[in-house]
Amino acid sequence: MTDHPCQADLREAGYAIIRKNYASAMDILQSLARDGIPAAITGLGALYQTGTGVEPDGSMALHYLSKALEAGDGVAAANLAMLYRFGSAGIEKDEETSWSYARTARKMDIFLC
Repeated sequence: MTDHPCQADLREAGYAIIRKNYASAMDILQSLARDGIPAAITGLGALYQTGTGVEPDGSMALHYLSKALEAGDGVAAANLAMLYRFGSAGIEKDEETSWSYARTARKMDIFLC
């Protein structure tokens, strides 16, 4: 079976992150995000959420993760749950919002422990 063309690019972005080549990962993810690939949009949100290769920025994380969730990415819902569970730069902890996103993730077959 052949991968969808973006799968190879998403893998390459992951490898770039592992190699700490964050500029390359951002380039790949931004290009895919412009094409509307939900997993890439989630990836960008996760980088801002965790501060991986960029300054942590809760507002940017929220922007990308919300956009990815709107596109149907359940992982984005799980990441939003964690964003509100622990807070982030510019995002206050909010247990009720966290649980709401966790329930959304569960409905999308993404389970949090």
